[in-house]
Amino acid sequence: MNEKQIEELFRAARAESPPDPAANLELNVMRAIRSHSAGQEPSLVEIFASLAPRLAAGAGLMLALCVAADFCLSNFVQPDLSSGLNQLAEQWLFAAP
Repeated sequence: MNEKQIEELFRAARAESPPDPAANLELNVMRAIRSHSAGQEPSLVEIFASLAPRLAAGAGLMLALCVAADFCLSNFVQPDLSSGLNQLAEQWLFAAP
């Protein structure tokens, strides 16, 4: 085919009206979606993907609690970690029978 024939075909195709969809197209699409998703069990990757936001939120909350506990302990209880551990070790030694 040469360029002239291809151009004529494209012009004729543009002039045609598009075909009408089937009358029950929406019902067929929804039926296919339901039948496809209802019969499958979620895979391990899908389970982890659904749990990932919750795990990330839990990890962030745990990190914030640890930072808050460190801040509170360093400002209100002991000046540093080593003195607190020394005091804990001394109490443990004296608490043993």
